[in-house]
Amino acid sequence: MATMIVGLHDGKETVRLAERQVRRTSILQESGRAETRDLLEAQDDLLDAQNALTGALVDYTVQRLRLWNGIERLKIETTGMWHDSAPETLEGR
Repeated sequence: MATMIVGLHDGKETVRLAERQVRRTSILQESGRAETRDLLEAQDDLLDAQNALTGALVDYTVQRLRLWNGIERLKIETTGMWHDSAPETLEGR
């Protein structure tokens, strides 16, 4: 699980860098120093990074739910919702 958390943090950083590259390439294109193809490639890289991060987050959540279920800590409310009482968060790391 710890390696999954590290992967999520790496994925967030990859998205942040890809967003920066899209902004940079857009500015370069506006000044005539980059082609539309360059901007499209940067946007495609950003989409790939976002998709990878989403997939990693889904995998992490599923593994955490399986762990909680395995140790009989997973509690489902009558509404069908589960409450995340885990102390660790991805925000601020």
